[in-house]
Amino acid sequence: MAYCFNCGQTMEDKSKYCIDCGAQNLLILAQPTQQDRPSTNAHVPMKSKSKIMIAVIACVVAVVAIIGIVVAASSPSALIGGVWLPEERPYSGSDLPRKIEFFSDGTCFCDAGYIMTNGRYTIDGKRLKITLSHVALTYDLNVRGNTLSLSLEGETVTYKRER
Repeated sequence: MAYCFNCGQTMEDKSKYCIDCGAQNLLILAQPTQQDRPSTNAHVPMKSKSKIMIAVIACVVAVVAIIGIVVAASSPSALIGGVWLPEERPYSGSDLPRKIEFFSDGTCFCDAGYIMTNGRYTIDGKRLKITLSHVALTYDLNVRGNTLSLSLEGETVTYKRER
């Protein structure tokens, strides 16, 4: 219950006026009305909108850059790009190359001893497919840092990345 500041009579908290003397209820006057309260759709100055837009654009650019770095790092050329030489020379009848160079555009150069040729390569999980002008071979692939192992029909050759 509220009391009228003018006559001291009790009055309802939500009454705007005292029913005895007609004075206004100061508690009601002290509370902000809906018009006095800031709107949730309040006008945001143009400078603030510009700053918000710049921040949003910067975040989007950062996310796109991070995605690009992750995709580039997981690409086949990032995984096996460069020149690879065998730790031990494959035997002469082997279909495992003596030297392989992988390029970022999906092409490669193979020196199999009996033939040196350019080709294309793709990686599908743990499988490396090398397509040359005369043959396409699919190898089991294992890469650990600067070591690459290729297996074909029970024969495995381990290669080291040339520096």
